[in-house]
Amino acid sequence: MTSKLAKFEFQQGFHRETTQFAEGDKWFDGNRVRFRAQKPENMRGYTTRVSTAFDGSARDLITWRDSDRIARAIFGTPDKLYEMDGDQIHDITPITSTVTLAGVFGTSAGSTRVCVSDTGHGRATGDYVYFTSASVFGGNVSLTGNVYPIISIASANVFTIDVTSAAGATSAATGNATFNYYIPTGASVATVGLGYSAAIYNSTPPTSVGISKISTTESNVLVTISCAAAHSGTAGDFVVFRPANTSVVPATVGGNLILSKPFIINGAGTTVSIGGPEFTIVSVASTQLIISSQTAASAASAITADINMTALIYQQSVGRGWNSPSSIDASDINLTLANWSLDNWG
Repeated sequence: MTSKLAKFEFQQGFHRETTQFAEGDKWFDGNRVRFRAQKPENMRGYTTRVSTAFDGSARDLITWRDSDRIARAIFGTPDKLYEMDGDQIHDITPITSTVTLAGVFGTSAGSTRVCVSDTGHGRATGDYVYFTSASVFGGNVSLTGNVYPIISIASANVFTIDVTSAAGATSAATGNATFNYYIPTGASVATVGLGYSAAIYNSTPPTSVGISKISTTESNVLVTISCAAAHSGTAGDFVVFRPANTSVVPATVGGNLILSKPFIINGAGTTVSIGGPEFTIVSVASTQLIISSQTAASAASAITADINMTALIYQQSVGRGWNSPSSIDASDINLTLANWSLDNWG
């Protein structure tokens, strides 16, 4: 048998109007391919432009060239906002409030944990603080020019951070510094089912219900919310806990869990009742909601007083959200970094 070469003239581009067999002399599928002179070629690979580590996972990116034709980019994470200038990354996270305090730090010799006092700080675990004009305390600890995440919330007036070097001495109510609070951080997981246009047009607002009790079990991520009335929630729905008003601090439950956190207006130091982050309902028992937190409770608790927040239940099973034009309440908006498009930054 004599073999014979045949020439195939495939049209450039991918054509998927029918099936790979019906398309005939056309390319049907491919990956990382571009066409040059009507012939396919691979698009090579890519190299890392900047290897500098940053906090969180990038959620949105805007690129442009400035008047000097220098390529720039700005991107946001659940933790911070960054700008890339050539081959450098700069932290440009907005500062919401600034306060200068004295006699507010506590250390233990040999420990990297620092207790920080700020009456009514309104912060949550994972938020960031930038310290300037700080004195040395604990023998060798200096915070000047450094940004630290809040490790835990001891009370409405005290939080803790971790420093790089262990303190050389035990100290209490010492040192001074200027606190520059970053915009509150957001959830590390994507928000599902909440926000404008999350459900059908003209859908009903969330169910708002009071809370009579919050129960936790040590080393368990499940939290039981006893509602003061019927809530209409079902498993799979979402819950956002909103501060009762602008003058209170939501309760910390289970020793270390904060179900709601306030938002601080830039420069004014004013707390706005907006709540967050969101939680998923695992199961329902009458007026009780069982939700799952990302972190296990450090202690068993049963809080019945000074809860200072209400529950907003977003029903997902029937496609409901809070985006009814006639019922939008600014206090329902969860203004955390993870939920913003960078267009909101101007």
